[in-house]
Amino acid sequence: MPIDEADLEAPVRRSISPGANAMGLPAPNPESGVVAARLTLAFRWHEEFEGSQGEAIFKHGKAIIERVHLSRFGETRANIWIRNANNVDKISVDLIIDRYSENIEINKKREDFGCAAIELAHCEFLTNEIYNRRHIAAATRDIADELGLRGKYMHGERKDVFQSAVMAAIANKAPYSVVRLGDGEGRVLGFPEYFSQSEILSQLLYYHFGHQSINYAASIDGDNWVNGLMADLSALLKTSIASADYVGLPVYDFFRDYENEVTSGMVGYGCAMHYALGTRRFDVPEHTVGTNVFQLLAEEPDFFKEVFEAAERKYIVGPWDLTAGIEDYFAVDGIEYIEVPRHFTWSDEKSIGHFPDMYKVIVGKLESMGDLRGSVFLIGAGILAKYYAHIIKMQGGVALDVGSVFDSWAGKGLPYAVRNQVRINLDKD
Repeated sequence: MPIDEADLEAPVRRSISPGANAMGLPAPNPESGVVAARLTLAFRWHEEFEGSQGEAIFKHGKAIIERVHLSRFGETRANIWIRNANNVDKISVDLIIDRYSENIEINKKREDFGCAAIELAHCEFLTNEIYNRRHIAAATRDIADELGLRGKYMHGERKDVFQSAVMAAIANKAPYSVVRLGDGEGRVLGFPEYFSQSEILSQLLYYHFGHQSINYAASIDGDNWVNGLMADLSALLKTSIASADYVGLPVYDFFRDYENEVTSGMVGYGCAMHYALGTRRFDVPEHTVGTNVFQLLAEEPDFFKEVFEAAERKYIVGPWDLTAGIEDYFAVDGIEYIEVPRHFTWSDEKSIGHFPDMYKVIVGKLESMGDLRGSVFLIGAGILAKYYAHIIKMQGGVALDVGSVFDSWAGKGLPYAVRNQVRINLDKD
């Protein structure tokens, strides 16, 4: 819903100076249902400063939402998308001047250092934050359906091919890894094209790893901290996907409510699917598996029992020590446990975040184990599980990114996995 300048109580134009400037933009009525905004901001140098060279960095709280190189002469327009419109009044702009105009009177007395004007040329508040991103969700739903990744798909040839491949790797002591892509991985792969810095902070970095660890990174990396963290995390994830033997893809069931509401999670699944299809070969649709492959396999005892019985050495890498329950349920022994930090949001105890620092401790432990041929690792460690799988494979082991199966077995953690404990549990009764 576009708004007219006459309807705005807050100022819509102001003079700005080098450094940080609050914009004082209007915020929507909290009861209006507005969740996003599209802004057009017009920038023009004051006459004396025409010919200057610089850029404007628009921020939403701590997150950078747009960097705009400014025309030396005439008007520069910046089109900005805000995906948390309730805080649109917290938009600020940092004006960086790389070179001043030769027209400036060098020793002129100045009451202030205003050197440019910025004006809100257009503002449109929206009640749908997904907007045109819904198309990637629609395409992914259709692709998953075409691949047969719908409902209880792990049976027949699909299950036989997958299970045989894993068991052959164990029997041959061959390096092997299976990783799965969910909406979290999709957000990593879809940044910055599909997800803004603000969304990445709230939906991914803070959500998975906690404010303390992430904000510490902000304190030492200035304006580039979000981009820097995401570049590091993306590199780990892409390396892991490239080295994996099997990649679990988003399934149709994740889009069941698409007709009623398209969520940012669906967009994340879409980004994961499209990255995987663009970088991997899936020649036989009937042999693909989904993100929930191990949840489905855990509903029947044969897969994990065969894995445990075939492995010379067995490890679980996760937030809870489930060795006793697993050994009892599957009638195996000798399972070793490697602890990882818990998911920040679903953990009762808040500790040092898994990323950007603690995962390096886990990597160090795995690398110190040396030759891992004949070893099988079940990993439940969120986004970082994929990189652990990569490290294990590089050392000769078999790594299975089982994810929230651990939450179901433990009866705590990710809510949907806990609910699935009805079908997946370590109770023999």
